Amino acid sequence: KGDSHLIKTEIRVMRFSSKMIYVFFLATLIPVLASCGDSQVPVVSRSLTRAKKLNDQLVELIRKKNYRKALPIAEKVLALREKSLKPESPRVIESIDSLAAIYVATRRYKKAEELYVRRLAILKKTSDPEHLDVAATLYKMAPAYRRQGKFAKAAKFLKQARVIYEKNLGPDHMFIVQTIKRQANLYQSIGMWQQAAPFMKEARAMKARLAKQQTKKSG
Repeated sequence: KGDSHLIKTEIRVMRFSSKMIYVFFLATLIPVLASCGDSQVPVVSRSLTRAKKLNDQLVELIRKKNYRKALPIAEKVLALREKSLKPESPRVIESIDSLAAIYVATRRYKKAEELYVRRLAILKKTSDPEHLDVAATLYKMAPAYRRQGKFAKAAKFLKQARVIYEKNLGPDHMFIVQTIKRQANLYQSIGMWQQAAPFMKEARAMKARLAKQQTKKSG
């Protein structure tokens, strides 16, 4: 009987110990699961939600041309998106573009240049080198370079942008008109009026052709 009683007691102890081990296991496992399910994913989600709210404010400030107030918000939006998304994410590229434009508007041309170079590198890596977004970036880069006195590079970017636009959109398009006008403005900014004149003439002629085409379509 003594042995039987001892065995029963040991079994109860073992069962109790097993239950305690299981409870301990759950106690240690739950925080781990929480960190994966309730912390990591929601943290990313919260960051992106906050970025969206700030970006909505940013769009409104840019619309009102309140660039001074928009600047720190644009920097914050980019930081939040970079933390949560891949570098080639469209939302990261959007934030780079917005911040670069604000840097140009607030005369921070070197910073704008750095962002545009980065944007261009991402686009060339993830899309066709002759994609329309590449042309748009080259077009936007030109003023940042012109303001720093880098006229040759600005002219080169505008020429490249025009080639890409023409390849994708044909010989006549408003994007091409705007690019030609920017080429003219580049030469005008350094007093090269004779060089600017043919570009202005070409831009006016193309704009007139486009207006005529639109009239025919409407009629």
